Amino acid sequence: MIKSLDQLTAKMLIDLICGDTSVLGTEDEDIPDSSKLITMRNIIFEYKEIADPHGAKEYLSHMEDLIKARLSVLMYTICSNLISLKKYDMARDILAVNDVSVASVSDERLIAKVESGLKRAQRDVSQLSEDKVESKDRKSDVRKAFDAQTASLMAYFKFQIDTATIKASVYANLVARHDREIKARASVLKK
Repeated sequence: MIKSLDQLTAKMLIDLICGDTSVLGTEDEDIPDSSKLITMRNIIFEYKEIADPHGAKEYLSHMEDLIKARLSVLMYTICSNLISLKKYDMARDILAVNDVSVASVSDERLIAKVESGLKRAQRDVSQLSEDKVESKDRKSDVRKAFDAQTASLMAYFKFQIDTATIKASVYANLVARHDREIKARASVLKK
C-alpha cells in the first residue's frame, strides 16, 4: 500500500483528494477503510505542508480549537451529569482541574456556570464545524482547481506538466516555489 506523497503521481493525488482510495493500491489487499482514510489524510496533509505551509498551520490550529471545544463539551456534560446526581463536589473537582474557578460558589451558581459553559462549548463546536462543510460539487471543484493551478504553473515556468507522470511531491514543490516567487515579486513591486 502506498503510504507517502512521493509514491504518487499528481494525477493519483488528485484522484485521492476526490476520494478514490484505490490509487493507494489497496484493491487486492484486505485493508480496513479506517486505515485507508488515515493514510489518505496523511498524504493530503503531506502535500499541503509542502505546497502551502501557512495553510497547513492554519488547518492544525483550527483542528486544535475544534478538539478543545469538543473536550469542553465533554467536560461540561460530565459535570452536568454529576450535578444531576447531586455530586457537586466531584463536579467542582473536575472544573478546578480544568482551571474553572468554582470552589467558593453555591450549588445554584455551579449549576448555572455548568449550563452556560456547556452551551458556550456547544456553540463553539457548531461554529468550528460549520467551517468544514463542503460543497456537493467537491470532486469537480478539486479537479478544476488543480487544472487551473497546473495551467498557471506551466505558464509561469514555461514547460509542460503531465500530471500522469510528474511525482506529486515534485508537483507540490513546484506549487510552493511558484507561490514564494509570486509573493517575492509582489513585495518588490510594493517598494
